[in-house]
Amino acid sequence: MLDDKGFDEWSKKYDEQVSEDKFPFLGYKKVLTTLLELSEAKKDQKILDIGIGTGMLANNLSKSGSIIYGIDFSKQMLDIAKTRIPNGIFENVDVVNNYLGSFSNIKFDRIISSYFFHHLNEKQKIEFIKRVIKNNLLANGMIVFADVGFKTSEDYKNGHKNYQKLWDEEEYYLCGDELVGKLNEEGIDIKYQQISECAGILIYKDNSIICGEKIYLRKPLKEELSFIKWLWSDEESMKEVGGTIIMTDEELLKWYQRRVFPGSKTDYYTIIFDRNNIPVGEVSCHRMDLVSGQANFNIKIAAKYRGNGYAKEAMVIFLRNFFNNLGGKCMIDDIASTNNVSKEIFLKFGFELISETGEVTKVQITKERFLKLYRF
Repeated sequence: MLDDKGFDEWSKKYDEQVSEDKFPFLGYKKVLTTLLELSEAKKDQKILDIGIGTGMLANNLSKSGSIIYGIDFSKQMLDIAKTRIPNGIFENVDVVNNYLGSFSNIKFDRIISSYFFHHLNEKQKIEFIKRVIKNNLLANGMIVFADVGFKTSEDYKNGHKNYQKLWDEEEYYLCGDELVGKLNEEGIDIKYQQISECAGILIYKDNSIICGEKIYLRKPLKEELSFIKWLWSDEESMKEVGGTIIMTDEELLKWYQRRVFPGSKTDYYTIIFDRNNIPVGEVSCHRMDLVSGQANFNIKIAAKYRGNGYAKEAMVIFLRNFFNNLGGKCMIDDIASTNNVSKEIFLKFGFELISETGEVTKVQITKERFLKLYRF
């Protein structure tokens, strides 16, 4: 595996050598063309190219009018990329040690790379993808990573045998099914597509991110179950919604698999994050009737984060998604009759009273009413 000085030297012949169509760059042009198509780049989108190299891929993306950010640990590679993309924003970064450098807190529409990911071992790959999803991906954002890879472990073994003389034992080529399986275990719905004999593409598109001004909503990764466990067990946060819910890790994992990932068509659960990526609550619907479009509502803001306007904004953006994108027609909620604070919040928001007994106050908001009140 080359270091930064090795890549500086390679930059002089890089474009020529990757076009020779031999391992590990068999089908290189087809791989890049497919990546371009999958990226669906559009004008003014912010695109981060990790390991941008000499900028061949990013140069084509820039023609769509996208704003290109590029990082690489080779200064010489970056110098060539800068000549191709004069309006690009670049930084010399060693991803292994410094993550995304000064771009670490920026959110992007697309995060792409070509022939970079093999510099990270499997554990680093998983942690890297989790981190960019949590911190750097905008609503409807995509991750598209192309690299040397094989779909199955059997294909990987055959590839190692067939290309043994050119195989770099210090690099970590992709085994698509294995990596996808481990990322699925983390709650990440990612796909792998084989493109050439020895290269494939990892594709992740997050349709669960819903953005507001103060907050955004996202389905939780498995590691974020710790927040849910804390929220449900916090007496101050739960005292007005029926009391604490105590679950073992095993019980919580079963709930996660049932409600979140793989999940079901009748449940939609998200965590509420503030703009500093701190989880502050949850909002979800469950038991959705796929015929009538009616579902039960749930929202909780942790007590220590209340008073910031998070609840109302979360309700607006979640319900807008429910009615416009999930086929919802009516959202209902059962509120403890003694919970006057929640009743006031829901009725002030626009929910209508359906019934009230000694124990439960039932409220609802229809699609028509919601869109009339919150069209914009």
